[in-house]
Amino acid sequence: MRGRSAALGVVVGTASVVATAGVASAGTGAVAAGASAVEAPVGVAAVALGAVGLVAGLVRRRRAAVARARTEAEAAALPEAGPLAEAAATLTGAAATLTEAATTLTEAAAAQAATRPAATGA
Repeated sequence: MRGRSAALGVVVGTASVVATAGVASAGTGAVAAGASAVEAPVGVAAVALGAVGLVAGLVRRRRAAVARARTEAEAAALPEAGPLAEAAATLTGAAATLTEAATTLTEAAAAQAATRPAATGA
């Protein structure tokens, strides 16, 4: 990308030198003595618009940098999820599995008790 930009800069620089030489020789007459009444306000407006755009771009970049710094600071303030968090997740999963197993065993014991014949006493 830098090669293209550099080439464009060379072309524009060369073209401006050539154009300036032509304008300088054409501006020697009495007709080209100064700018007309319309060109001056248009130029001032163009410069003002450019300055406003520059300031708006700088403000936008500054806000983005502040937001990025705030996000990075918040991320640094949070504790890292280390081995303790992993162990807690593993224990939670194990507890859920044990609860399911206990429920299954209770249901199996109840079903077995219902199918057993009654004891006869003598």
